[in-house]
Amino acid sequence: MIEIIAFGSKAYGESLELRDGVLRKPLGISLFDADLTAEAKQRHIAYFKGNKIRGISVLQPVSHHSLKMRQLAVAKSARGLGIGRALVNFAENWAAENDYQTIVLDARWEALPFYKKMGYRVVSESFYKLKIPHYKMRRDI
Repeated sequence: MIEIIAFGSKAYGESLELRDGVLRKPLGISLFDADLTAEAKQRHIAYFKGNKIRGISVLQPVSHHSLKMRQLAVAKSARGLGIGRALVNFAENWAAENDYQTIVLDARWEALPFYKKMGYRVVSESFYKLKIPHYKMRRDI
């Protein structure tokens, strides 16, 4: 089941743990050191299996017609089950229903093949974010 979870909720706390464990701890940093107050104005899309979050993505408005998809993370034990694809599809459908026309994202180098399969195209040269290579990507929906 996929649903939008509320900032500050118990599920949001669980999603932070997942994001931190998948995206930050391997880099030797912590998401909990960041100022997360801006996330109150963002949409948090969670994939639940039973009552446990197995995947998460965050949508941040960039303009009236554009969203940035951030922090897509799937629990290691749940990879390869289509959870990432389901989260992206849900985000795109939600964006279209809410009159957004474009989704942009900063993809880590190793995630490029996934996003390319999902129809995103690279729109920048490589740049470093959190000390690892990223690429700006975009998809019109």
